[in-house]
Amino acid sequence: MKRFLLVVLLAGTVLPLAAAGYYDQALSYYKFRNFDKAREALSKEVEVNPSNGMAWYFLGEACKSINDFQAAEDAYRK
Repeated sequence: MKRFLLVVLLAGTVLPLAAAGYYDQALSYYKFRNFDKAREALSKEVEVNPSNGMAWYFLGEACKSINDFQAAEDAYRK
Protein backbone atom coordinates (compact mmCIF):
# COMPACT_ATOMS: atom_id res chain seq x y z
CA MET A 1 0.00 0.00 0.00
CA LYS A 2 2.84 2.39 0.78
CA ARG A 3 4.41 1.75 -2.61
CA PHE A 4 1.12 2.48 -4.33
CA LEU A 5 0.79 5.81 -2.54
CA LEU A 6 4.39 6.68 -3.33
CA VAL A 7 3.84 5.94 -7.03
CA VAL A 8 0.66 8.03 -7.10
CA LEU A 9 2.37 10.94 -5.36
CA LEU A 10 5.39 10.80 -7.66
CA ALA A 11 3.20 10.60 -10.76
CA GLY A 12 1.37 13.72 -9.64
CA THR A 13 4.70 15.50 -9.29
CA VAL A 14 6.50 14.25 -12.38
CA LEU A 15 3.77 14.65 -15.01
CA PRO A 16 3.38 18.43 -14.61
CA LEU A 17 7.16 18.77 -14.70
CA ALA A 18 7.32 16.82 -17.95
CA ALA A 19 4.65 19.06 -19.46
CA ALA A 20 6.54 22.18 -18.38
CA GLY A 21 9.63 20.68 -19.97
CA TYR A 22 7.91 20.43 -23.36
CA TYR A 23 7.01 24.12 -23.33
CA ASP A 24 10.42 25.31 -22.16
CA GLN A 25 12.15 23.04 -24.65
CA ALA A 26 9.90 24.30 -27.44
CA LEU A 27 10.69 27.92 -26.67
CA SER A 28 14.39 27.15 -26.86
CA TYR A 29 13.94 25.47 -30.23
CA TYR A 30 11.82 28.38 -31.43
CA LYS A 31 14.36 30.95 -30.24
CA PHE A 32 17.07 29.24 -32.27
CA ARG A 33 14.75 28.96 -35.29
CA ASN A 34 14.48 25.17 -35.17
CA PHE A 35 10.80 25.29 -36.03
CA ASP A 36 10.35 21.57 -36.76
CA LYS A 37 11.57 20.63 -33.28
CA ALA A 38 9.58 23.48 -31.73
CA ARG A 39 6.46 22.16 -33.44
CA GLU A 40 7.06 18.66 -32.08
CA ALA A 41 7.56 19.88 -28.51
CA LEU A 42 4.60 22.27 -28.67
CA SER A 43 2.36 19.53 -30.02
CA LYS A 44 3.25 17.42 -27.00
CA GLU A 45 2.67 20.39 -24.68
CA VAL A 46 -0.83 21.13 -25.97
CA GLU A 47 -1.66 17.44 -25.80
CA VAL A 48 -0.98 17.34 -22.06
CA ASN A 49 -2.00 20.94 -21.35
CA PRO A 50 -4.64 22.06 -23.87
CA SER A 51 -5.41 25.21 -21.87
CA ASN A 52 -1.93 26.66 -22.46
CA GLY A 53 -2.79 29.53 -24.78
CA MET A 54 0.82 30.57 -25.29
CA ALA A 55 1.71 27.05 -26.42
CA TRP A 56 -1.09 27.17 -29.00
CA TYR A 57 0.13 30.57 -30.19
CA PHE A 58 3.74 29.45 -30.58
CA LEU A 59 2.58 26.22 -32.23
CA GLY A 60 0.81 28.39 -34.79
CA GLU A 61 3.92 30.50 -35.26
CA ALA A 62 6.14 27.43 -35.67
CA CYS A 63 3.75 25.91 -38.20
CA LYS A 64 3.58 29.18 -40.11
CA SER A 65 7.39 29.35 -40.17
CA ILE A 66 7.58 25.97 -41.91
CA ASN A 67 4.79 26.94 -44.33
CA ASP A 68 2.15 24.65 -42.84
CA PHE A 69 -0.51 27.32 -42.94
CA GLN A 70 -3.50 25.05 -42.29
CA ALA A 71 -1.93 23.70 -39.09
CA ALA A 72 -1.03 27.26 -38.09
CA GLU A 73 -4.62 28.41 -38.54
CA ASP A 74 -5.88 25.43 -36.54
CA ALA A 75 -3.49 26.21 -33.69
CA TYR A 76 -4.44 29.91 -33.67
CA ARG A 77 -8.13 29.01 -33.43
CA LYS A 78 -7.60 26.96 -30.25
